[in-house]
Amino acid sequence: MNVTEFLRDRLAEDEESLRLDETSAQQDEGALRRGRAELRAKRAIVELHQGLSDIWGFHGCLTCGNVADTTDGFPCPTIRALAAVYADHPSYDQGWRPR
Repeated sequence: MNVTEFLRDRLAEDEESLRLDETSAQQDEGALRRGRAELRAKRAIVELHQGLSDIWGFHGCLTCGNVADTTDGFPCPTIRALAAVYADHPSYDQGWRPR
């Protein structure tokens, strides 16, 4: 599993949790709206920060810069920060930790 797949899976779990909160009325509507907005924002960030390999074999982030010019590679700092939220998950790879 790569970090992008990992994040998509965790966000799907978060969405399911939010749905359960909606049906059980455990949260107020403002908190539910913010939760839905947060999920949309995180998904957009994951899609913007895709890993990319160029013809020379450099691997990096599509958004953070030209893969040949970046020293961060992939996962980029943005994806590392998002994934770190789920560091206690059994599928989390310690190699994704923020540097």
